[in-house]
Amino acid sequence: MSKVVRASGSELEQFKVANKVLDISAAGQDVMKKLTDLETEKSTLNLQGIFINQLEKEIVGNKNLNAINYNLQGITDPMLSNLLTQYNALLLKREQALIDYKATSDIVQQIDKQILEIKSAFVSNANSQRQKNQKTLDFLDQQITGIKQTFNTIPKAERDLINLQSNFSINQKVYSYLSEKKLEAQISKAAITPGATIVDFALYNTRAIAPKQQKTYVSAFIIGLVAGIGLIFLIRLLNPFIYDKETIESLTTIPIIGVIRKYQDAIDEDNRQILSIKNPKSLFAESVRSVRTNLSFLAADKASKIVCITSEISGEGKSFTTVNLASTLSLIDKKVIVIAADLRRSKLHHTFKVNNLKGLSSYLSNQASFEEICHPTEVENLTFVPAGPVPPNPSELLYSDKMKALLESLTEIYDFVIVDSAPVGLVSDAIPLIRMADVNLFVIRSGVSRYQAASVPERLSKEFNLSNIAIILNAFDNDILHSRYYTTNYTGSYYANYYYYSDYSNTGYGNGYYSDGPDKKWWEFWKKK
Repeated sequence: MSKVVRASGSELEQFKVANKVLDISAAGQDVMKKLTDLETEKSTLNLQGIFINQLEKEIVGNKNLNAINYNLQGITDPMLSNLLTQYNALLLKREQALIDYKATSDIVQQIDKQILEIKSAFVSNANSQRQKNQKTLDFLDQQITGIKQTFNTIPKAERDLINLQSNFSINQKVYSYLSEKKLEAQISKAAITPGATIVDFALYNTRAIAPKQQKTYVSAFIIGLVAGIGLIFLIRLLNPFIYDKETIESLTTIPIIGVIRKYQDAIDEDNRQILSIKNPKSLFAESVRSVRTNLSFLAADKASKIVCITSEISGEGKSFTTVNLASTLSLIDKKVIVIAADLRRSKLHHTFKVNNLKGLSSYLSNQASFEEICHPTEVENLTFVPAGPVPPNPSELLYSDKMKALLESLTEIYDFVIVDSAPVGLVSDAIPLIRMADVNLFVIRSGVSRYQAASVPERLSKEFNLSNIAIILNAFDNDILHSRYYTTNYTGSYYANYYYYSDYSNTGYGNGYYSDGPDKKWWEFWKKK
């Protein structure tokens, strides 16, 4: 372009000398100015088209993914500049990601996908810019054609001078535009070209300096140990459930008559098999027999006892305890009758496989005789009375004199009258039975009953002036996370006798059943006892 400017300048000067034309008329100057401006704008648009084509070619063919530094000032579409900025930012982000990840990793692949989207958007916007420039060029050509038609009124010599002068001005402006762009490119290059040189290449260690395995393992062990112990203490601190006998003793002064072990195998939903009889050598059966033994010390002056069994809410094993305690009592030749007094939601008839169409509610409402609701069971010396249909007034029926007379008459026939009542924390149906009973057993289930359940027996004792209420801890298990060792000091502070309610291993019972022979070793799991 520099050569073109010099050539057009020389041609203009020679024309002026040869034709002795030194100036242009006012009309000619106006035409020349308009023509020069339009031709200059046209040349600038052509240069921009070349510039956009070159930039698009570099972006699309940038296989090495190097940053592209272009100054897009003068391009009328600002979206191209934004897309170029985003493209360079993604290239930098990809380069940083490759420090920690492989090129096939999901993070790098996601960045590559974004780069392809930017390339596609750039090509689309470049096409739009080219179409816009082409429309502008067509418009400029129309205006240039219209201006050149006015040349007919201007003398020929002056027209030639105007053409030469216009060409010189256009070439000079284009030259200035290119010189300005060249200067901007040189400044940008100087800004990104490093001024440092490598004197010596860096030396690297052939052995790994990280991670330090021993330090990592020790740190992980200490953190795991501290976190585990902290978690155990946090669970014990925040857990609202009762798990052991010692917790109950710390919450109430009501005595605990016994602890029934958790049955280790699966239990049928309706408990159709009485477990204390099905597995008489199990720790569960032994714990029920322990409750049976301690029951003889309550109301010892009574030849025949009315035992009412209740709990705070449903699901704490009240009926389960009733069935198994009654079965163990029948095994020692005690005549036992079980009355399902939970008139709202009793399931005991499923256990004894008895029809529930007629039961206690039918008898108390004068719809059936006692002989019709009294059923013998498969267990010898054990009789069962179902609850019967759900009445609209269960509390009133249990408060009736007929219920009181029934219990008094049954004590003349049976050694134990065991009443399975409704939960006292939900309804008041069990209150009259509790007041009529000789012994009241309150069931608390390990891991199910909350702390407030331990205060219910004491509240009942104070409210109704009862001295015959005791607690049974049901479904106790050896849970190291929650259970404690129970200690009782019989001889003062100098000697302590430690015993465990949950561990019978020291008595020769084995780990779940009585053992007639030597116990199996842990590695002999395939052998049958």
